[in-house]
Amino acid sequence: MGYVAPKGNKYAVGNKGGHPTTYKDKYIDTIDEFCVWCEKEKKLPSIARFSKWADIPRRTIYEWASREENREFSLKLDKIKTEAEVYLSDGGLDNSLNAGMCKFLLSSDHNKSEKTEQTVHGNTTYIIATASTPEELKHARKTITALPSA
Repeated sequence: MGYVAPKGNKYAVGNKGGHPTTYKDKYIDTIDEFCVWCEKEKKLPSIARFSKWADIPRRTIYEWASREENREFSLKLDKIKTEAEVYLSDGGLDNSLNAGMCKFLLSSDHNKSEKTEQTVHGNTTYIIATASTPEELKHARKTITALPSA
């Protein structure tokens, strides 16, 4: 018969050994340190990179962030996504990064995309909205501009 985990210990069977990482408030400051390191090293901040950098399993990071008592950690974790978005936007605009790759990463990881809706009625084309985020698209739908047809 195999090893039986102590009652209530969901980590004891099948793990790779060691004690599960325990959340500490110091990890909030660790996120700031990580963001400074990424900027200094010119690295794209991400949860995956933070996981490797801090030697904390990504699953553990998400578990901590999901707990109500770790709300401050969860909010600070969002800083990584914000830093990444700024890094990609700036790098794409100043051509220090490949603009196509920046556009791809912004659309896939940050919900940014180019959207234009057009409606054609007879000889008139209405541009309903041009936006880069769903929120901007909703706001822009309120404005309808009629263009004369050619």
